[in-house]
Amino acid sequence: MECRNKIETLGIREKTNVIRGDVFKDTPSNHIYDSALAGFLISHFKEEELAKFFSILKEALKPGGRFIIIDSVWGPEAKTQHRDQNGMALRHLYDGRTFQIHKRYFTKDELAGIATVNGFRLETVYWGDVFFLAVGQFKVSGE
Repeated sequence: MECRNKIETLGIREKTNVIRGDVFKDTPSNHIYDSALAGFLISHFKEEELAKFFSILKEALKPGGRFIIIDSVWGPEAKTQHRDQNGMALRHLYDGRTFQIHKRYFTKDELAGIATVNGFRLETVYWGDVFFLAVGQFKVSGE
């Protein structure tokens, strides 16, 4: 709901397609998107899911399409909260519900390794104590 409200406020509805679903079940059509945003998503994937996600993303984007990743940093804030860098964690929602989730916090080296393994270039635009923002683009054959 918050995302849709921001889209309306910014006046970009005709340029935006919000997809809500299970990326592993509701795979988007081939090569139809110019860009994509993965906000605080990949930190909930295990290694095998990461590879599958990036494969799906590559198929969804037009050749040369770009994507943005915003996600969690393994840094002072996470360490102060006594969090594990990679593993299961208990999360409490404001409405009182509680969930056991997989959560991972990234280092710059880990993020670079993920890009290499999955065949994309990644430019880190922002790296803070809590989150990072990076822009990616899949390599084409021969690069």
